[in-house]
Amino acid sequence: MTKTLTRAPALLCAAALLAGCLGAQAEVTLKKDGSGTVTLEYRIAKALDELGAFDGNERWLSVPVGRADVERGLKRLSGVSLRSFSSHQDDRDTIVNMTLRFESPAALAALLDSGGTKAVYSEAGGVHQLLLRVAEEQPAPDPALGALLAEAAAGYSLGFTLHLPSEGKLLACDASGGAAALPEGAALVGQGRTVSFNAPLEGLAGASKGLLLTVEW
Repeated sequence: MTKTLTRAPALLCAAALLAGCLGAQAEVTLKKDGSGTVTLEYRIAKALDELGAFDGNERWLSVPVGRADVERGLKRLSGVSLRSFSSHQDDRDTIVNMTLRFESPAALAALLDSGGTKAVYSEAGGVHQLLLRVAEEQPAPDPALGALLAEAAAGYSLGFTLHLPSEGKLLACDASGGAAALPEGAALVGQGRTVSFNAPLEGLAGASKGLLLTVEW
């Protein structure tokens, strides 16, 4: 079973790093040689499944919720392998948990976004940089749509933690590179060998100027 929000409001889709689920948490451990592991959990609201079923469109969504779908997707990526996988449902969501291994920071970026636009890795002068595009710049929705998005996003969050092989920093800016105010309820740890970011999806959905996060080590 595979699922993606191809018809859901773009503002809500862009707020999720994995583009297609409503909540995502990732913990990344990077080694000195650039390899590492990712422990990932993402949540897909059952209501989205129901919307697709009522519409009669089996291709409503494109986020993998089965191990076979995950393994099929990983075949298109170089230097990434699946170590463990599980999924279950609660009253509200389908919850997917997995652990993956990557061979390099570039492979990690491709894992986070195979399109190469929401997660970009670069290296220059011995400085490693991972750019994460968490929210796209876009006009604020009208009040009615804004209220609908806030209701859909309530209770979900987007977050990640990176354990780095050396001292690093995490910076936030808007889509134009200017200083960004963090969404309400967001938390950022921006200095040290462990950096992290977490924000309610509702707050990210309202980040009309976009939000970019840059990790350097």
